[in-house]
Amino acid sequence: MAVLAVAASGCQPIQALPAAVTRTDVISAPIGNQQIVEGGNLVMALSAEPDRLDPTTSSALYTRYVMQTICRKLCDIDDRGKIVPQLATALPKVSEDGLTVTIPVRTGTAFADGTAFNADAACATIERGLTMKGSARKSELGPISSVKTVDETTLQITYKKPFAPIPAALADRAGMILSPKAVAEAGANFGDHPPSPGIMLSDAQQYIFRSPTAAIIPGVGIAVICLAFNLFGDALRDALDPAASSRK
Repeated sequence: MAVLAVAASGCQPIQALPAAVTRTDVISAPIGNQQIVEGGNLVMALSAEPDRLDPTTSSALYTRYVMQTICRKLCDIDDRGKIVPQLATALPKVSEDGLTVTIPVRTGTAFADGTAFNADAACATIERGLTMKGSARKSELGPISSVKTVDETTLQITYKKPFAPIPAALADRAGMILSPKAVAEAGANFGDHPPSPGIMLSDAQQYIFRSPTAAIIPGVGIAVICLAFNLFGDALRDALDPAASSRK
């Protein structure tokens, strides 16, 4: 009888999914008689708290949202989903045996605390991700045997075995380069400090000062991403438990 019951339960028809709901994208909002004011502070709300404002140790998705808007990385992902250089001047070059990755980096830019950005800063951040206790980036960087600077504009990573995902890793928190001066001064408490000193590059900061309204764009991006996750969660819940929508 038990076998028959199990077999019968395995033959239940698949529940039909509800029809997709068509939603209108909100791309603007009326402001009435309010005047647009340049500068000031833009306050955005997240549905969860970031854990720590440190790209090396953070693991929360919401921390990634915050760090993504204020940090520069060696690589980035463009609007077509393609990996492109950001602080690097070209995508990583991989040797024929797949063990040596060479990354050329930008010159003539600096962190917000005035520290010059160069290959040494990039090397220090990668080493921090590999060796720091509590690092959440070590596995993302792969089986690295050594990392060094060839010169002021060239970073070289040597692997124990080929690791294809390194460009993608450098387009996320593992590639967010920190000011060596800020890291040295803050030590283990780096993540407890506001993120702007020593992380945001000065050229990005000056861009926002020149065009204050551009600062709204990252905040709107965060809001849209949070809304998308909330809508996706609602749709998934209704698909798994159609009766839930009737109980609301």
